[in-house]
Amino acid sequence: MRANESSGFAYRYSTRLKPLSCVISMTARVFAIGLGIALLLPLAVYTGVSISSPPPDSRHYYHQSYDTRIEEAKTREEKQKIKSQKILEEQRMEAQESLHQLRMFYVSFPVGILAVIVGSLLAARTVGAGLMYGGIILLAEGCYSYWDRMTTILRFASVLVALAVFVVLGYLKGSVEHSGRNDIRPNV
Repeated sequence: MRANESSGFAYRYSTRLKPLSCVISMTARVFAIGLGIALLLPLAVYTGVSISSPPPDSRHYYHQSYDTRIEEAKTREEKQKIKSQKILEEQRMEAQESLHQLRMFYVSFPVGILAVIVGSLLAARTVGAGLMYGGIILLAEGCYSYWDRMTTILRFASVLVALAVFVVLGYLKGSVEHSGRNDIRPNV
């Protein structure tokens, strides 16, 4: 009899906890990997879009304090000219922001749909879950960034496409799991 076995209960209790702690540790690692994929996928897409269509930087559009210049202007014509410049700069920035958001939508929405589909088909559950959650974030981000500029038809179509993908995947995955359970029948 080993020295550890002398207390019976304590020995059995300690040997049962080790595998459980390994499972918890492994579950935490798997969760961290899936979470990392889910968070980094949208960041990668945003960065990629920003390379080709950078978001507007207000420092480039507002070089001067227009409000201060308007207050310091002596004549009404000077004030009007400064106000016109300010409005023009705001319009340029708005156009640049709109273009960035449009490209963000047209890239992140299809990539999000693709990530959800690929993630649902992967055998590696950790990577699949990470891709699916990352795809959901991309869908939300893409629609949210451009939502107020979308036409009503585009809003409806984008939500309908995303919903259809999830319904079809849910149906297909559910029927595969269901058919797997029916294959195991008790002998009657």
